[in-house]
Amino acid sequence: MPLMFKGQEELVKQIAASGRKPTAEDMQNLRAMAAKGATQMTLRVGASDAETAKLVSRRSFFETLYMVAGIAMTAITIVGLLYMVSSRLRDIGWPQYLLWLLLAPVFLPRFFAIPLPTLAIQGITFFFYGALLVLAFIPGEDASPPARYKLAQPTPVKRRPGQFGRLGTQ
Repeated sequence: MPLMFKGQEELVKQIAASGRKPTAEDMQNLRAMAAKGATQMTLRVGASDAETAKLVSRRSFFETLYMVAGIAMTAITIVGLLYMVSSRLRDIGWPQYLLWLLLAPVFLPRFFAIPLPTLAIQGITFFFYGALLVLAFIPGEDASPPARYKLAQPTPVKRRPGQFGRLGTQ
């Protein structure tokens, strides 16, 4: 049967052949066979046949790929967040160490796996988004753009009546 481990398949066939409703003991044995098969697949030991071994190897490749993608996306998000908050602090003119005061309550419990109650986690989340919102509405040091970015005024060009295209062409 598809999606069943070897022991589970045999047990289900026995229950179906007997023609009776499965008992609590039968269901317990079925769960035990599922747990044993899943443990063997996870630890990659005791693969009873080539088909199961093939499934395990394919699953482990995609599982590894999924984990690497998750870690990479998390790292990119954290680096982007650090860059944006750091840039905003620099734009406002505040010292950069404030970045750690804003982000430490958010990331320290997660990195060090500190168990917190749900209310504390929600409070930290509201603090973080509130701090970002406050940073968004604080004006920078100089609201006008720097002089080095101002464009020069175009010089007037004399054209003959009806002239189009490049200058200097006749």
